[in-house]
Amino acid sequence: MAYRMKKPGLLRVEHERLYQSGSDRPLAVVLNGTAGNDVLVGTSGDDTLDGGDGDDLLEGGLGADALIGGNGIDTVTYANATSGVRVFISGGGDPLGEALGDTFSSIENVIGSAYADYISGNGLNNRLYGEGGDDTIFAFGGVGSTSYLYGGAGIDTLVGSLGIDIMDGGTGENTVSYFLSPTGLTISLVNPAANTGWAIGDSYTNIQDVIGSEFNDVIYGNSDFINQLQGQSGNDILYGVGATYTVLIGGSGADELHAGTGGNLIDYETALSGVIASMENPSINTGDAAGDTYFGLFGHDLAGSPFNDILYGDAGSNNIIGDPDVTVYQNTGVDQLYGGAGDDTLDGGGQGDRLDGGDGFDAAAYTSALAGVQAFLGSPDANTGDAAGDTYFNLEAMIGSAFNDVLGGDAANNSLFGEGGNDTLQGENGDDLLVGGAGADTLIGGLGLDLAVYSDSTVGVTVSMEAPQFNSGIAVGDTYNGIEGILGSAFNDTIVGDAGANTLRGEAGNDVLAGVAGDDTLIGGAGADSLDGGAGFNIASYATANAGVTASLANASVNTGDAAGDTYQNIQQLNGSDFADTLTALNANGSVLRGLGGDDVLNAAGFGTQLNGDDGNDILNGSAADDVLLGGAGADQINGGAGTDLASYVTATAGVTLSLVTGGSGGDAAGDVFSGIENVAGTNLNDDLTGDGAANYLLGLVGNDTLDGGGGDDILEGGIGADVIRGGAGFDFATFGGAAVGVTASLAGGSQTGEAAGDVYESIEGLLGSSFGDVLTGNSASNVIQGFAGNDIIDGGEGIDQLIGGEGNDIIVGGLGNDSLTGGGGSDVFLYLTAAESQSTAEIAPDIIEDFQSGVDRIDISALLPTNVSITQDGIYTLVSAQSASGNFAVRVVGSVVIGDIIQTATVSEISGTAGADTLTGTSGNDVIVGGGGADVLTGGSGADTFRYAATSDSPQGAGDFITDFQTGSDRLDLTALNTSAISLIRQGGTTFLFATTPGGAFQLTVNGIVHGSDILYGNNHSVFIQGGAE
Repeated sequence: MAYRMKKPGLLRVEHERLYQSGSDRPLAVVLNGTAGNDVLVGTSGDDTLDGGDGDDLLEGGLGADALIGGNGIDTVTYANATSGVRVFISGGGDPLGEALGDTFSSIENVIGSAYADYISGNGLNNRLYGEGGDDTIFAFGGVGSTSYLYGGAGIDTLVGSLGIDIMDGGTGENTVSYFLSPTGLTISLVNPAANTGWAIGDSYTNIQDVIGSEFNDVIYGNSDFINQLQGQSGNDILYGVGATYTVLIGGSGADELHAGTGGNLIDYETALSGVIASMENPSINTGDAAGDTYFGLFGHDLAGSPFNDILYGDAGSNNIIGDPDVTVYQNTGVDQLYGGAGDDTLDGGGQGDRLDGGDGFDAAAYTSALAGVQAFLGSPDANTGDAAGDTYFNLEAMIGSAFNDVLGGDAANNSLFGEGGNDTLQGENGDDLLVGGAGADTLIGGLGLDLAVYSDSTVGVTVSMEAPQFNSGIAVGDTYNGIEGILGSAFNDTIVGDAGANTLRGEAGNDVLAGVAGDDTLIGGAGADSLDGGAGFNIASYATANAGVTASLANASVNTGDAAGDTYQNIQQLNGSDFADTLTALNANGSVLRGLGGDDVLNAAGFGTQLNGDDGNDILNGSAADDVLLGGAGADQINGGAGTDLASYVTATAGVTLSLVTGGSGGDAAGDVFSGIENVAGTNLNDDLTGDGAANYLLGLVGNDTLDGGGGDDILEGGIGADVIRGGAGFDFATFGGAAVGVTASLAGGSQTGEAAGDVYESIEGLLGSSFGDVLTGNSASNVIQGFAGNDIIDGGEGIDQLIGGEGNDIIVGGLGNDSLTGGGGSDVFLYLTAAESQSTAEIAPDIIEDFQSGVDRIDISALLPTNVSITQDGIYTLVSAQSASGNFAVRVVGSVVIGDIIQTATVSEISGTAGADTLTGTSGNDVIVGGGGADVLTGGSGADTFRYAATSDSPQGAGDFITDFQTGSDRLDLTALNTSAISLIRQGGTTFLFATTPGGAFQLTVNGIVHGSDILYGNNHSVFIQGGAE
């Protein structure tokens, strides 16, 4: 579809209304202008816009458009583009954005978008406008042409050409560049009339920075802006101008760098390798700095490359700025040194400097000092000598002078190097490395794990933390305070610890490491080393090895790698490397193996061993004893062997999912397989642990865990969190043995507290409490519940239960069913709430209290409101019986029981003893006391008591009972059942001796108190003889 304008003006096609028939593809249009100044705006299709005569403005929009200016000065615009464009009006190039596919004919000017554009002219006296965004604009003017380049807003780069270029950067920091020039040239921002080469006739407005050619250039800044002058290749001459700050980048070649009257920075940021640059002595310069000379730059600033540099200031006040790894040296003067990224060394050279290491591990150095210094990273106000007045930022290390220094760290991890002299190194807080160097040094570690380091020694050393008077080599004269370890040399060292926990590192060489006392870590390094931990729990470690090792505490002859030739004494733990290791434990209890990184094989050796695979796909082989196996990250083979073995994930940082049958599928357990594992410990997150058909112990730790015992009699400990505890087949326990406080746990449901809060039980038959006061409740099944330590309340509920209090003063409620009750240590109360909870019938046997301690434990039947309590012997048990309105009650007791052991509330009518010699004590009520067989001691207490005898054998002559508190007139002796024929009362003082003749033989009774005939109940056939007092 074609449109032709009849008169000059705007022709816009509403493109959303024009589509090809039967298609959603926009219809391409052809717009033809008039002989006047037209504005043609296309559609989103592939349009043809022909301006014709006049100065026309063409906007093709989306699509591959043909933009034809015709006669006149014609402009294409991308001002409405929604992203940056790349435009080449001379043709060719690689257009992008809305310019993609556009072609240009008779176009003189370009207007860019509000974004970052790339615009290239065609030499036809172009006007090129970047508008917004960070634009790059190329003039490409030829001889006799004049190009106008306008950057607009943003940080723009305007590239000059052979013709005359009028350059206006607009707002922002803008650059003029002549990198395409085939020859060197002179470029002057301050006086463009002095320009040469391609820059002749050019003018500059709002230009701050200059980039020269690849040849020998002369570049001048101006005083209007902060300038950056960049020479690139060639032997360039750069001049700062005026009082503004100037960055001088000579690039490669032997460059002259001239300062302006303001601040100046010599910068090697464009170098492709590290440089040596000296502001004071440039003859030593290398790399891009080689051949450079500096004029008027005394006391100005120096910046290195992105690589490893050595930068020297001068005697003025310099700012030295490194990049990755830089060594910075300053001469005297008040300087500011910036290390930048990387590991930098900053030497201010005296006069009070500001040293900022930036990122990386950076050091303040005083190696150029001509006398000893005192320098403290944490408190620089105390500095002296060349360090006086220095301040420190982002520094981790300090290097002293060749003289006697005092160097101090800060709260971070520091490295302090004394160099020569008798130095004092103070680590302060943090894990510090103290390198005294030559001389008799005082090494003070402070807090943290601090090492005295002798790695700079050129011969082996003898170092003794315990007896430093025996030191040799550069360690002679050294003393140690707060030092936890020693790092030796690359030669044959002898290193001895002290009574503390030491870390001893031999490094290379055949070293002798002796830990003395304490829990020590010995790292022999390369070489055949002798490792003796001494007393304590000691570790032999290969963490610094560069390859995997084979190391055996049981048979060191098989050792390989850094472990080859090593021997071990008093070593309990073996640590591998970050590579594939094979480690074997000592055949002693408590050994530990740690694989660290790599795919390791860890072998236990007969006693309980802990195997830690750490990272990698490890194989852990337990022994015949009870081992703990931690596979760590990776797909591990965890083989427990014989014994009761634990697979543990306590170090994992995410929850795990595993089954002892099918293996692991989540977290650190993913890919793990198990053999000979009985127990599992999870993580501190949400775990899903499943046992197998054997008896398992599963520990969830922290998190909302799901524990499934599978088959077998399992013990499941959910730990903190709302856990699902599923026993599966077998008799299974939920345990709270690891709880830090008491818990309330119920198999019957209801409120739960502590580590039991939120727990759900499925197929759980037993509860095991904590070491604190617990409330544990069973359900209607037959339960086993044990309280352990603490004052526990245990309620069996219904069912035939076994309830065990453990240590502490426990309350044990058997509930319904024939229960076995054990109080354990402490004063325990066996509580009954109804008579039905323990009865003796043809169908039901009463409860058994297994370990009653008379005078300590109590039986509480007060809730029954008993009317009668009887204590009798029932075979091997003492039978405590009671009658109440709710029924008859009976409980069997292993051990003796006296009436005072029973808590009850009503008047009791009968207290019965056993066939043996009992001690029975009544209550404050009117008691009936039946001693039974044996020589009993009977006490009625207050109240009108009756002492009843059923047979002569209850108190036969020669082995009669003793009544301790008979009250005449109120107490009674009931001899009715004896059928006495004669009774004799013989009184001596306050004691009455009673003798009676019965069909069963002679009866005898001793009574503390006066007995009258009226106090005796007896049959009809009798006579009473009284001696010793009137009746």
